[in-house]
Amino acid sequence: AVLLCRNALLRFEQAGIDVIRIGLQPTSELEKPGTILAGPYHPAFRQVVESSILLDRMRRHLSGSGKNGDSVVFLVNPCDVSAAVGQKRSNLGILKKEFELRNIGIRPDRNVPRMTARVGNDYEEKTTAFQTIL
Repeated sequence: AVLLCRNALLRFEQAGIDVIRIGLQPTSELEKPGTILAGPYHPAFRQVVESSILLDRMRRHLSGSGKNGDSVVFLVNPCDVSAAVGQKRSNLGILKKEFELRNIGIRPDRNVPRMTARVGNDYEEKTTAFQTIL
């Protein structure tokens, strides 16, 4: 479901179509056992989809970059920090493992467009401190 919605969101963005909602509106009724009988449901489904997009964009930056075993910091729009980090910090763990990174950080930067990631110049200790409060 994430992959299907992700591909649809990317196509809509390319066509200049704003998407105002992905997934179901979380309500107390939906949270009751037995209400949802089948199919994907997550109270933050849009964030899961956007997180998947940002993970792939960060992977592209690291592929062939020679950063394996190194430390890296990604700059993202402040509105995208949570999606870049991923649910339960999953994106950071995936990238760290895949690229054998010593450290990985996410730093907000207002100059970075929404839903994009840039590699920062250097990894600094303040990046680590910022990560831990997410």
